[in-house]
Amino acid sequence: MDYQPGVIAEKVEDHDTATRALRERMDADYQLERLEAYNTNEDDGDAYKSFTANEPRTYASKVVSMLASAKMMLRVPHLDTEPEERERHDNKERLLYGLLNAGDERLMRLLQPRLQDQLAWFVALRGWWTVHALLAKRKDGTTYVRLEPWDPRNTYWQLGEDGLIWVCYRQTKDRTQVESEYGVQLTERYGKEDAVELYNWWDTTNN
Repeated sequence: MDYQPGVIAEKVEDHDTATRALRERMDADYQLERLEAYNTNEDDGDAYKSFTANEPRTYASKVVSMLASAKMMLRVPHLDTEPEERERHDNKERLLYGLLNAGDERLMRLLQPRLQDQLAWFVALRGWWTVHALLAKRKDGTTYVRLEPWDPRNTYWQLGEDGLIWVCYRQTKDRTQVESEYGVQLTERYGKEDAVELYNWWDTTNN
């Protein structure tokens, strides 16, 4: 399916409306973690009875710390006892560890936390996590591991009988970063605004 930008934005807005309760819950959890001041009616005379407790942040920090520091265990199950078969499965596990390490190295070059640290935060504060994982090619033909944790708050999707039909990640990015990453010129079309709204759209055929 070859969707035009206007159709993509419309589908994202439709899904945002359909999942509004989920996203409002995520916003409420984040407000608790940020210790936003408790809103009360100053005219009822009971304002002194309310206060903003730090328990939500303390609890969230503990969960994030436990998940981020946990030892990651990757296992390829196998029942064969033949040495050659066991070695093949062991090599698969080594490959997975290598891919994750390469993905973490790229994230750190982009000044981002490693994958497990980001997922720990999303699991604790959003309730679930999303990762966009690719083996991608550069213009010179070299291959690299591209692991991008997507904030579930800004991820949109549609399911079919066999899984995802499309998924879209909406975010605000610096204009110059978008120009560099996607090889496009935005200044002439949209002016010199520092930030643009980016829809990273994937379906079964196109990105």
